[in-house]
Amino acid sequence: MKKKMTKRVLAVFIVLLVIAVPITFLVVNHKNNNDDTKVTEEMFSDEENNYDEEPESECYEPLHQTEVPDGYVGIYSFDDLDYIRNMSNGSFILMNDIDMSNNDWNSDINLSGGVFDGNNYSVTFYSSKGGLFDTITNGSVYDLNLFATINAEDDIGEHECGVLANCVIKGNDESFSVNNVRVNGKINSNKDKVGGLFGNIHNITKYENQLYEGGLSITKCSFEGEITNDYEGDASCYGGLVGYNSCITLSITNCFNYGSIDISNNNKTICGGIIGSAQPGTISNCINYGSIQCSDSSSIGGICGDIDPQLDGKPSIDGSINIGSINDTSGEYVGGIVGTCNRTNITNCLNKGACNGNIVGGITAKGYYGPDVHLCVNIGDIKGNIYGGILGDYESGGFVPYDCFYLNTVENPAGIKVIFPYVHSISIDEWNNASFYDFSDGWTKDEKGIYPNVYFSKSIKTE
Repeated sequence: MKKKMTKRVLAVFIVLLVIAVPITFLVVNHKNNNDDTKVTEEMFSDEENNYDEEPESECYEPLHQTEVPDGYVGIYSFDDLDYIRNMSNGSFILMNDIDMSNNDWNSDINLSGGVFDGNNYSVTFYSSKGGLFDTITNGSVYDLNLFATINAEDDIGEHECGVLANCVIKGNDESFSVNNVRVNGKINSNKDKVGGLFGNIHNITKYENQLYEGGLSITKCSFEGEITNDYEGDASCYGGLVGYNSCITLSITNCFNYGSIDISNNNKTICGGIIGSAQPGTISNCINYGSIQCSDSSSIGGICGDIDPQLDGKPSIDGSINIGSINDTSGEYVGGIVGTCNRTNITNCLNKGACNGNIVGGITAKGYYGPDVHLCVNIGDIKGNIYGGILGDYESGGFVPYDCFYLNTVENPAGIKVIFPYVHSISIDEWNNASFYDFSDGWTKDEKGIYPNVYFSKSIKTE
């Protein structure tokens, strides 16, 4: 009898234990999920920020919506995608990968005011006319992978070419966005405004000095591949993501360029690893890995070729890194971060790329009308006819950089002998142990030196 009772008690105990453990786990887990911890990008960053190498994409299954949401049109095939040209102002969602590489895609298609949800699927295409869209007008695009070969020598797209769209137009005061678009492309064109995402961005009045409220934000986008040209005119603009921006407040955040830019037969070219020529707006937490090779250029920069707001406001570049090499010995200005800039704040930026040209600066080749260069570091190899560790061309009475540092392999902070009280040369050992300055907010310190806080988003690896 006692043995039976003992067995029953033991059985009850085991049952209670089986029930109690999951409940305890749920209670603890619920408590942990309701604490005051804020979700930040640091929580999703790589364990090691190895900025010298391109980050390896994590391979994981992307999340796809399996049903078409209310109000959207599902895109399943080439014909569905092609049909958008007949109803361009709707909202669309990609429902599987589409391969159009055996066709010559006609880019004469506009997305006006709607949404194109890539649903983490891919579109692969070839085109002799330009990008996936000719024009996006106040439309938003997100979660899309593009694999493209473009040889654009057609008249479509006027003077612009970009893999996602040849041109973006802002026609009212509403804001719109492009988020999480990853491009792998090979672009060769005879256009004068070319970018890995967009060739040209402007307002509906096109180049007139009218700035609408709101703006365009480009976030967590990347380009990998190469950009070359057959354009033989003057004053062209090329960028890893955007070629040219005019009269739109543009924000580019957490974006990367891994692609090379090789422009060899243009006069007065403007090139940038992220954007060629920019007007109003901000560039923050971006990295350029791609090399830039030009001839007879006007202005080249690792992040931006030229910034000139023209309208009210002060553009800014913050927390960004250039690692790609930049070369044009026959051009005018070469800068590790920006070639030339007007009324621009440049803060918390790092150049590690080799720069070679005529007038060369480790951060900017030339700044005029009061740019603000603060907390910037150059450890790239700087060579030129006139060159400096931070600035290239310095005019007496111009702006004065402060809390900036450059590698002591360069003799002077600017292209002429000048003393800046808050600009210092450092040795490579000082860089490696990060002992030369008490960097805090905006920078990460590790055994390899110090870096602006740029966090790699874990992009989807697609074949």
